[in-house]
Amino acid sequence: MLKLNLFLLWLLLLSLLLIAPARADAPQQRQPTAAFEPTECMFEFPIAQYLSPGSLGFKCGYVTVPEQHRDPAGPTIRLAVAILPSTAEAPAPDPLFMAQGGPGGSSLELFPLFMLNHPIREERDIVIFDQRGTLYSKPNLLCPELDKLTRETLALDLSKEEGEKLSQEAYQACADRLTGEGVNLAAYNSLENAADVNAVRAALGYDQINFYGVSYGTLLGLHIMRDFPEILRSVVLDAVVPAQGSFLNQTARSANRAFQEAIQLCADDAECNAAYPDLENVIFEVMDRLNEDPATVSVTDPETGQTYQALVSGDLFINALFVALYDPSQLPIFPTIVYNTRAGDYDLLSRLLPLLIFQPTVSVGMYQTVVCAEETNFDPARMPVEGVRPELATLMRDSNESLFKVCDLWRVPKLGPQANEPVVSDVPALLLSGRFDPITPAAFAEAAARTLSQSYAYTFPNTSHGAFLFNQCASGLVQQFLDNPTVAPNDSCIAAEPTTFDIPTPEKVVMTPAPAHVLDLLNGKNWGGLAVLLLSLGVLLSVGLIWPLAYFIRKMRGRRPTNQPPVAISWSALTLVVLMGSLSLLFLVGLAGLLFSSDLSTLLVGIPRAGVPLFVLPPLLLLLAAAIVAMALVLWVRGYWSVWRRVYYTLLTVAALGLVGVLVQWEMMGVLL
Repeated sequence: MLKLNLFLLWLLLLSLLLIAPARADAPQQRQPTAAFEPTECMFEFPIAQYLSPGSLGFKCGYVTVPEQHRDPAGPTIRLAVAILPSTAEAPAPDPLFMAQGGPGGSSLELFPLFMLNHPIREERDIVIFDQRGTLYSKPNLLCPELDKLTRETLALDLSKEEGEKLSQEAYQACADRLTGEGVNLAAYNSLENAADVNAVRAALGYDQINFYGVSYGTLLGLHIMRDFPEILRSVVLDAVVPAQGSFLNQTARSANRAFQEAIQLCADDAECNAAYPDLENVIFEVMDRLNEDPATVSVTDPETGQTYQALVSGDLFINALFVALYDPSQLPIFPTIVYNTRAGDYDLLSRLLPLLIFQPTVSVGMYQTVVCAEETNFDPARMPVEGVRPELATLMRDSNESLFKVCDLWRVPKLGPQANEPVVSDVPALLLSGRFDPITPAAFAEAAARTLSQSYAYTFPNTSHGAFLFNQCASGLVQQFLDNPTVAPNDSCIAAEPTTFDIPTPEKVVMTPAPAHVLDLLNGKNWGGLAVLLLSLGVLLSVGLIWPLAYFIRKMRGRRPTNQPPVAISWSALTLVVLMGSLSLLFLVGLAGLLFSSDLSTLLVGIPRAGVPLFVLPPLLLLLAAAIVAMALVLWVRGYWSVWRRVYYTLLTVAALGLVGVLVQWEMMGVLL
């Protein structure tokens, strides 16, 4: 399943606020049928819950379909759908349908913000739907029993057998609850899922569609090509899972290949290799050490903001690195994560682990039903591991064995060999792969393309799992392909793509968690600190208005100031707060400029050396705050000024302390040390 980088989301949010859709109410060429039930949009934007999807042009609702399409008169389910109408006066009649991976991921959690102002919308409607069993469709196959178990056992040192027993009990409880609620688990598979797409298309009044799928969504796309080719104008398969064979059978090889790519990336960079030598052996040295002596690491649930203490084993460490390989923005700091963990600095690891540990919106039940019904050719004991690091081979084999033990509890029928046959089709297909993809390598796309007569396959040298959303070149190829699916897109941009990354090393970066604390705002953390910071700054800057205003009011009324201190004290008191406010503003503006001009991967580990002089200011602000406190004490002890003026100066003092308190909490004071 594709995971979303929240920094990219934040930038997209800024763009949508600055560039409103040209025509959110553009005329539509389709007429939905009664099977589509319009509703308020059921999703929110992950970092902007105050923005209504409906106000930004989304038309949402549910499409009712049979739980089993071979029994149209039987039980029904409801699929959550969001339509983003084209901004064109006369849009193309064939929309772009978009499907997330997993299986079990929510399309409505991933795509809406990305697609709001995407150029594709200028040509055609965009239809985003949650597949059966996923988050917003009804019923969903989420397993809160597993989420509860995760939270309860994070800090426990369980043996493999104890952990597996508890996990199986939670899976059994989830399956029992779902079946008790009337859910037919046998109905949640790729064949029913493909029939759903056809039903949604018909319900929305489209004759043909273009289909985009990422990860498992590509397998769904292939099933649609096999079962409903007549409804497809074109298909985009991003991070391809071929129908034939078993992707689980190749997990050890796929993971090993991606690890080797990341390791080689550092080895080929002289500065990186000097800063992080012998990276491969260090990775597995850390794995062995943590398996012998697990570390306790603080992890924060991004959904709730609650922090837990997690016991991190070597296996969990490797799984966290595996998750990091999904995200291109993590690749430049991959060596730093390893070496920091080796040194006992778990800050970067603690920011990575929540992506692995907390997945409350992922439909684990849907994942389980699809795997158990469709991975019919897989035997974990026979998984090929030639050329794979033994540690990775054992870890992947154990993981898959645990997965298939749950299938014995899940008891869904196998789909049979026809579901795993190669898809033969002449529907135009664009296949995208990323060099660092740890689960769906380019070889998977090549295997699928062999039986797709009008297919074009491309691999991008600097992306990972899901190229379209993270790579401008890939996005351009998709647009070209949708414009004319029968012609190979111009792929010249791939040759211009960088094949290396600017890897942050101590030579280029001062290693500090300071900027990462600011980036935590994008994960829903530190908002209280930001509020204190901005409020304190506002109070400090108010002196530029309040002080002269009070002076002119006294002049106009002819009043003489009471209990006037010596001129030196008056001017010192004013100068201190003016300096405090001015330098605070200068620092925050400079910090904002540094954040927006620096690479995200650099900011996750520290400050570019060119930006270090800015951090002379926080210690200076601390000294100014101390001087303001001392001045406030003098004013009260000596009884200088009126009471109201002293109260106002005390407010300025509290603001100064609040501002430096946040800077201390965000570790801005020690960057120069």
